[in-house]
Amino acid sequence: MKKPIDIMSMTEKVKNPNYLYAPYGIANWREMARHRKPAHVFSRPPDIQAFFDRLWPAVDNYVAPLHPIFLLDLPHFATSLTRNVWLIRDGLVPLIWFFISNPEPGNFKAQILIHSQFEEYVPEAWRAQAALFDFLPEESEKILETSAKDRDELLLLGQIMPSVCSLEHLEKDLDMILRKVGGKRGLRKMRLNAFLPARYEDSEHSEGPAFYNKFMITLCRYLGADINILEHKQLLEASHFRTSWVHEFNEKHLYVDSHSMRIALSRGGSILILEEKNKQRTHHYETIYPFYPNLSCGISTRFEKKFIDYLTDGAIIESRESAKNYYSALASSSNRSFPWPRWFTSWCKHLLVAESTPASVSSPEAKISEVSLST
Repeated sequence: MKKPIDIMSMTEKVKNPNYLYAPYGIANWREMARHRKPAHVFSRPPDIQAFFDRLWPAVDNYVAPLHPIFLLDLPHFATSLTRNVWLIRDGLVPLIWFFISNPEPGNFKAQILIHSQFEEYVPEAWRAQAALFDFLPEESEKILETSAKDRDELLLLGQIMPSVCSLEHLEKDLDMILRKVGGKRGLRKMRLNAFLPARYEDSEHSEGPAFYNKFMITLCRYLGADINILEHKQLLEASHFRTSWVHEFNEKHLYVDSHSMRIALSRGGSILILEEKNKQRTHHYETIYPFYPNLSCGISTRFEKKFIDYLTDGAIIESRESAKNYYSALASSSNRSFPWPRWFTSWCKHLLVAESTPASVSSPEAKISEVSLST
């Protein structure tokens, strides 16, 4: 078995922004990505495919350097997909489940890229073969043709689901949006577009059909009803979003890398609300890789924040903001009501707890650490 490739030496630092050495021998990834036809990356077993169907199109497959994948796929495909690096697309809930099941890498030799927002949740034992990533929209010449003040459109993205964005989170986002665009007066100068497909969740813990009515009523109460609703085909066929500010309603409990947001950013859209964590980390990236047209991936192997030890009972200090996020994620619809495949939930059945109850962890029945990757 070959040793895992060090992420930082996998390619040289990119001098030509259009060049990237990829494992497939692709020298001009971006040109290929612009013209390639949609294709399935791989097929999934029926129980897993049913899970992803509920989150379509946010979790649509795509091919890119650094091999984006969901943790749910790893136990079934790690033995057949021989990669040294995996970019993990998951949000906080499945990430916690994965690390509780696998507090140590064991025989898992690949390196994993975790979104920088979840830095504190990566156990110490994993940090030697893990790194943090952020997606970075690029300011190419074409995008710079439209300056920030000339962006007169607002593109809203997301999935209308309690497990993706709660009503409480929706209102917080809408408050920030209004402040960013200059209040109701600034909003009147903008054209509003939205791609917000709804996916019904039926569970004893879910909020029921009224959630979807409340979501749209809340949206219109803040932004008005003059919103152009896009079909998926319109989003895909749009030539550019260079005049658009973009915002996604996503608590990042289920997924952190969404198809819709990636499409919008790759075509010139600019993030309306840049997370403070991303602002603080921009000068810490050791390498920036071309990842998708007009979209790069900043990578850092440095973990600056200590691990929030949710692997040991009673170890979490609830006064810390990250601990609040931990318990909030466990109490959310993403953890309590979303229909995860039964075999996957058996990994972490003890995590289905009340918001104020510390998690009790036992040895999981199935472990990804038993899987060995080779090249």
